[in-house]
Amino acid sequence: MSRDDPYHDVKKYHMAHLWSQKGDVSPLCADKPRKINLSRELWTIRPEAVTCKKCLARLAEKKAAESAKGAAKP
Repeated sequence: MSRDDPYHDVKKYHMAHLWSQKGDVSPLCADKPRKINLSRELWTIRPEAVTCKKCLARLAEKKAAESAKGAAKP
């Protein structure tokens, strides 16, 4: 039991990465595409709303790669 979530009702927000034709969403942190279980987790397309630590790490890697790519252009 944590002080931030005493009733275990705070859900993790993942960054949406892939969508299926049925409307299922896969998170950015998943190595293999998987369906998000909406009873335990949620998804978003706003980077500032993401609370999943793995998704945040992947977003940071992606941002660093883009900035390095932009800096390499003359």
